[in-house]
Amino acid sequence: MGAIGATGPIGFVVTHYGNEYVVTPEIAEIFLRQRRRLLDAGQGELVPLPHSRGVAMLWVEASVPCGTAPITVPDGEDVEAARRRWGLCRRRRAVRDTADAPPGSARSIEGPTLVSG
Repeated sequence: MGAIGATGPIGFVVTHYGNEYVVTPEIAEIFLRQRRRLLDAGQGELVPLPHSRGVAMLWVEASVPCGTAPITVPDGEDVEAARRRWGLCRRRRAVRDTADAPPGSARSIEGPTLVSG
C-alpha cells in the first residue's frame, strides 16, 4: 500500500478545446509557463504536451480555450492507487543496464548503426 493522503495535487487535467489530458504536476507547470510566455508575447504556436496516454501537440494562443484543474487525493486515500487510477504511475525507463546489450539492440545506448551511400 502506498502513502496515505497527499500534500498537494498528484496531477492536473489540462482542458484544450474540450479535450482533457491528464498530466503530472511537473508537466503542468512547464505547459503553463509556455502558455504564459506565448500569451504575454501575443503569439501562438504548437506546444507538445506529454500526458497519461501519449503526447499531444496543442495550438496555444489567446483565443484558444484552455484550462487546468488539480487532481487531489482526499485524506485517508491511497496516493499510489489514485495515481494508477488517473494513469499517473511512475513509468520505468526502458533502458536500464546496457552493459550486456548487443550493439544496435533496443537496450543498447548506441542504437543502430546507420549506413549511408
